[in-house]
Formats: sequence, structure tokens, C-alpha cells
Amino acid sequence: MAEYEKLFDSISSDQKIEFLRKALTRSEALQDQLIAYFAAPTIRRKKNSGSFAERVQSYSKVFQKLLKSIDLEDLDYSRWRTPRGTYLEYWEIDMELAKEEIQEVFNHTRRECEKQILAGDLQAFFTTFTGALDGCKKVTFLDPNETLADPEEALFALFEELTAEMEVYLSAVVLSSSKVVESVTSVVHWFLEQNQGNSPAVYHDRLCSKLALTHGESLAGLRFLFSGPEGVEQNFPRTYLTVLRNLDRFAWIKESERFAVTDHQIAKELLEYQSEQKSDSFYRNARVLFPIHPRELVDFLAKLIEPRDCLKIALRRTEYEMKNSKLNRHTYSRIASLLRLVGTHKELKPEVRLFARNLMVIHSRRSALRAELAKEGLI
Repeated sequence: MAEYEKLFDSISSDQKIEFLRKALTRSEALQDQLIAYFAAPTIRRKKNSGSFAERVQSYSKVFQKLLKSIDLEDLDYSRWRTPRGTYLEYWEIDMELAKEEIQEVFNHTRRECEKQILAGDLQAFFTTFTGALDGCKKVTFLDPNETLADPEEALFALFEELTAEMEVYLSAVVLSSSKVVESVTSVVHWFLEQNQGNSPAVYHDRLCSKLALTHGESLAGLRFLFSGPEGVEQNFPRTYLTVLRNLDRFAWIKESERFAVTDHQIAKELLEYQSEQKSDSFYRNARVLFPIHPRELVDFLAKLIEPRDCLKIALRRTEYEMKNSKLNRHTYSRIASLLRLVGTHKELKPEVRLFARNLMVIHSRRSALRAELAKEGLI
């Protein structure tokens, strides 16, 4: 039990009310959360507010307009300061200036999202967030000089940062289960009915699963989403599994094994649970999932099992690949990367190098394998 919980249980109701009143008078955000928490579900909205999809489309146009207002042919060089000891070509400076202006557009959206979350208005937040995502996908820059080498990459790198920040905010506010269910339902329906695969659901899946995890009382209310239209589980696997975990643990394990091969976060949650349960399935799944997500799982697994068990898993997987996979440059690159990652642990490095040398003795004619192992510094 956390320290605050012990203290909370020990004080009187009057003391709790007194503290709450003082906290409320000092925080407008907390006042808004209280109103949003106890207000009736927003079944009816003002006629001029439009549906969720219409409001998303409206903000998407606003977001695109802000981005298009950036003049990539006339950037403001007066604001640029080259870092000391660094030389940049003119086109690199142009690219950095353009990214800074795009960042300012995202900062505007970030402030809106933060304000909406702190006010407990999930519908407004998801409207803004989803509209920005839609805008990122649809915007076209007037960029004759190709200042932005890859506009989509630049936009979605910033959208990734925005998503990570919003995950933190969503964990910190008090929200009613009815508002969580209402908002997640709106988002899921938008993806299935309006989006039609034009934008990835991965960002929304992260936020919706965070809501389902943080506000556990809403889990039962979300269950109906995954017994309806097809495509919900595939687009929102983390949310689906978060809901399922508290309702049917056996089904959660089975479904997690299905989705873990494509999502390293799901793989971590499954392996962590099976490790705590001392389940035989832990090592079976670790042997399968570690070679698929080596970069994300190597340090994670090292904390759960002996760094040497990681080595055994990697070596067994390498032997399996060499015997059963289609041997080509891609396979060799995958093997070399896996061995290099395991070899980042100092105590395992000599054994990894020895294994790599022995592998080349056995497969001495495979020059592509030798090249990949050499590239990773293993031979």
C-alpha cells in the first residue's frame, strides 16, 4: 500500500473534505475534472457542434492550414544560430528551420490537447488529436526545393513525441468510466467507419490502452467493442488486450501470444506476467519472441533471467535459422544483429565471438554471412 493510502485511511471524512476543497480552490484544472467526472454523459451535443467525425475533419483542416502557412521558400534565417563547433550545409540549415516551424504548429496542438485533458474533456481531446493525425496524413507542402527530404517522416516523428506526452497526461487526470467508454468508442468507430485505413491506429491504441489500464472501472464497459465489427482487435490490439486481461486471464494469455510477434510492448507484458507466475511458457515464448524483438527485449529479459540464458536463446535461434530458414543476405543480417546485441554484455562477448568464428568454420563458403558478421564486428 502506498504511503498516501495509509494516511488517507487514517484521517477523518471531514479532514478529507477540507483537503479536497482547498485543492479545488487552488486548481482550475481539478475543478474542471470534478465537473467532467460527475456530469451526465454527453448523449446530446449542441446542433452546431457536429458529430465526432465532422469535428475531426474540421480540426484536420485547421491543422493543415497551419502547416501550409509555412513558407519553405522564404525561411526566417534571423532566428538560426549554428551550434558552436558545427558546420552545416545551407540545405541542412533550411531543413532545421523548416522543422522548427513545423514544431511550432505541433506546440499549438500540444497546448490545446493538454488543456482539454486537464479539463477532463476527453471528447474534445480526441477530436483535436485525431484531427492532427488526419492532417499529418493529408497535408501537402509547397516545397519545390525539397527542403523537407521526407515530409511524412518529419511529421510523424513529431506526432510520436506528442503521443508520448499525452500518455503521461492521461495517466494523471481523474476521469469517469462513462467518459472513457464514450471517448474510446468514438475513436474506434471513427477508425472503422471514417478513416478506412488512411491513418495508422497505433497512436490511438496507445492512448486508449492507457485509459483502459489507468481507469480500470471502465474495462467492462469497453468489452462490447471487441464483440462487434471486424478489425477492432487488429487496429487496437493493446486496448483489446488491456480490456481482456481483467476479464479472462486465460484468453488474454492466448491472444497476447498471437499479437506479441508484431508488438514488442505486448511481448514485454506477456513475458513479465509469465515470469512472475514461474510458468514454463515463459522460456518457450522468450525463445520465440527474443529473436523477433531483440533490441527491445535484450535488456528487459536480462532483468528477468540470467544474461547467459539470453545467450542460449540467441545461439539456439541462430542454429535454427541456419538449418531451417531460407539462407540469404537478410537472414545473415538478422543473425549478425542478434548476436551483436547479446554480445553487448561484456561477460558474454567472448562467447559470442567464439560462436561466430565457429559458425564460419562450419559455413566457410558463405561469404555473405562472413560479410555480415564482420560488419557487426563479430569476426
